[in-house]
Amino acid sequence: MARVSVIIPTHNRAGYLREAIGSVQRQRLSDWECLVVDDDSSDETARVVAELAASDPRVRYLHQPRFGRAARGRNLALRSSQAPLCAFLDDDDLWYPEKLAVQVAVLDAHPEVGLVFGKIRKVGLKQQIWPEEKLPPRPGFADLLRGNFVPTSTAVARRSALEAAGGSFDETQVAVEDYDLWLRIARCAGLYALPQVLCDYRVHPGGGSLQRLDIELDEIAAIYDRLEREGVARSLLAPGRRKLHLRRIPRARGARSALRELWRALRG
Repeated sequence: MARVSVIIPTHNRAGYLREAIGSVQRQRLSDWECLVVDDDSSDETARVVAELAASDPRVRYLHQPRFGRAARGRNLALRSSQAPLCAFLDDDDLWYPEKLAVQVAVLDAHPEVGLVFGKIRKVGLKQQIWPEEKLPPRPGFADLLRGNFVPTSTAVARRSALEAAGGSFDETQVAVEDYDLWLRIARCAGLYALPQVLCDYRVHPGGGSLQRLDIELDEIAAIYDRLEREGVARSLLAPGRRKLHLRRIPRARGARSALRELWRALRG
């Protein structure tokens, strides 16, 4: 059995996908399986994966018969994988060669950690390191409530932590299914933040990072409301809600809506 199951959902990005899988194949740690979930692509995705799998049996192809969301593809791969560790990679991102080796070493040394992650370098239309802030090495649930700082393409989670957190991504969510799962993991296991950049994250016109901001903000608000119903203290949720309302101000329709968001931000 492989140490790490690498999960890549994809849709109509055959060119980027070949490079993404190549970055997995160049990992210093070679004990992995790579599950590529083709979300009903109409391009050459199936052929690209078949060519790579023919020369590398660690690469596996899964197909979803109808176009859905990344969460559904990741869940299919989780059900089809077996490794005790699960790593996530978007089909247009690129891992650095040392990524898995560094993260597996952390998890081996710290059995209480359920999720380890690092930073990304945004390339293309936007160039920056994210997250920008200096995080504590062991951030907790309260820290994560203030806003997501876990780049999906750097995340490696123990399968046991995933199962304790419900075992899957929420397929009803469009934009923040990853943040929702990280929060659930943080409630039952430790987090570990590596300070180094582990991945190049492409920002391009077809990327989700330039779209769906209103949906993202609505889904984050719904997560906070659900957590409050589950008994999370309002004082813990207040900083995240304040940040959420501030992000909504530039998108408000009219001065009255902007003032309402400002008032909510001040109230916390």
